[in-house]
Amino acid sequence: MNEKVMFGKFSELFHTATSLLTVWLNEALTTIDTETWWQTLVVPKLSYQQEQRIKRDNITQLKRLDLAALLRILDKNWYEISQQKKLTTRDRHFVKEMQVIRNRWAHSDTYGLDKDDVYRDIDNLQQFVTLIDADDETISEIKQIKNDILIQTVAPKEGNDDQRQARTEGKSDTNSAESPDDSKEGIAVGSIVELISDPSMQGAVVELDDGNSPDARCKVFIDGKLQQFYLSQLSAVVTKGEKRILPLSELHSLLTC
Repeated sequence: MNEKVMFGKFSELFHTATSLLTVWLNEALTTIDTETWWQTLVVPKLSYQQEQRIKRDNITQLKRLDLAALLRILDKNWYEISQQKKLTTRDRHFVKEMQVIRNRWAHSDTYGLDKDDVYRDIDNLQQFVTLIDADDETISEIKQIKNDILIQTVAPKEGNDDQRQARTEGKSDTNSAESPDDSKEGIAVGSIVELISDPSMQGAVVELDDGNSPDARCKVFIDGKLQQFYLSQLSAVVTKGEKRILPLSELHSLLTC
């Protein structure tokens, strides 16, 4: 999936998210304040530029606002809406992330795309649209795009075919019965891991979410700093002999020596 196609996919998903949020937000706001919700819960919550636009264009409906304005309205009315919808602080995290994602993609022409960032963005977008009651078809579409991105992320880099083939054959010789997910099952706090997309990048796992699903996240001390990854992006480094998981005390000593 090239960058042009990726931009197209995200544009479609942002349009879908905007439509879903319009309906969801309209129901929430009109329940909180049935009569003056536009004047009390919408107009005062907008930025100066957004407020000037709705006054200039005489906008009085949420469906005429863009995603940035809708997310701002949701964020600024969070307490009232979260009480009504029984939302959590974790849910608000996805709202904040959506604001960052929307802004990044709105100004991404200058920067180009990093597949790891794209995967995180699409994962957060999935969490957000689930929060606002997206239908199963939309969720399935997002999951398919995530799978496509993941396949590209773990695909062999150009020019490294011989090296990767040798590594693959080496691991096969060590344990011919090993399944593709075996390297994930061995990852724990203290494990030494490498990036599947760049095996020369290795580091130690210092924090790990519960579970070993591909969507589980962990923090790895790598390249001189802590960085967050999905387990699907990592592989446990297997040396000759037994795998070794470091005790936290020894890991701390190694990281601070």
